[in-house]
Amino acid sequence: METSSRRWSVHPVVDGLAAYAWRLLVVAALALGILWLIGRLWVVFVSLVVALFLTRVLVVPFGWLQRRGWPRSLAAATALFGFLLVVTIAVGLIGVAVSNEIGEIGPTVSRAVDDIETWLVEDSPFEVERSDI
Repeated sequence: METSSRRWSVHPVVDGLAAYAWRLLVVAALALGILWLIGRLWVVFVSLVVALFLTRVLVVPFGWLQRRGWPRSLAAATALFGFLLVVTIAVGLIGVAVSNEIGEIGPTVSRAVDDIETWLVEDSPFEVERSDI
């Protein structure tokens, strides 16, 4: 009985592509796992990102105040409360601008409701009568 000691071999290019393919699959699985984890911990992740952005923004006024001789805690508190003051003023200005336009919302919403009602009665695929609405 003869046994063949013949070795099977593949082209080096195919061997290299196979090595990269399994590595790519591992990287894709890790990326999907990380995305799944971020999806599960979305609230925590968003909070951390917002905190990092705020920290990056507030480090500039904090450093400026500290270079002028302010104590670290007082500089940090002043930067934080200054930021909150700026945000409050911005929201207030936006609120005033929106409140000036509030008078135009009523007629616009009324026209939109009329347009939807007309579409439902005349053009929609549903059999709806004006009395049903």
